[in-house]
Amino acid sequence: MNQVFKNHPDLTEFFQTSDGQAFYTENAARTHARTLKNKTVVLVQKSDQPEETKPAGKTVKLPKKNKERDELVARYAELYGKAPSANSKVETLKKRIEEKEAELKAQEASKEAESSENTEAQEASKETEESEENQNSDEVEENIETENTEADETED
Repeated sequence: MNQVFKNHPDLTEFFQTSDGQAFYTENAARTHARTLKNKTVVLVQKSDQPEETKPAGKTVKLPKKNKERDELVARYAELYGKAPSANSKVETLKKRIEEKEAELKAQEASKEAESSENTEAQEASKETEESEENQNSDEVEENIETENTEADETED
């Protein structure tokens, strides 16, 4: 009999990953299997276990999970930094992902607008400085011309 069943006599089944880890729930086993090269998860049932004198028991391979859901779970985890609850429906995952992506786009647009406003403010400030410099330059030239005219009149 399998050591897991010996250690947990009330247990009727468990899920085992390719690295030999045993899990009470399929979801936990699949989550762990994502980190492995061989992602196989096998259902091991107590009824399939032979007596001590018989060779190893038969295992039942579980069908593949919904690929779309697995992709959505991965995207959700990427966006939120944590996995969604195990019983989340595909529609719910899609909705939450769309909401988060829209939120991120809005934040990005806000940052771009803020950056654009800062650039415009800097350009306006530059234009003001240049205008003031030009005005000061014009006044200096006017003063020089006035001085030159007065000097010419004094010489005459």
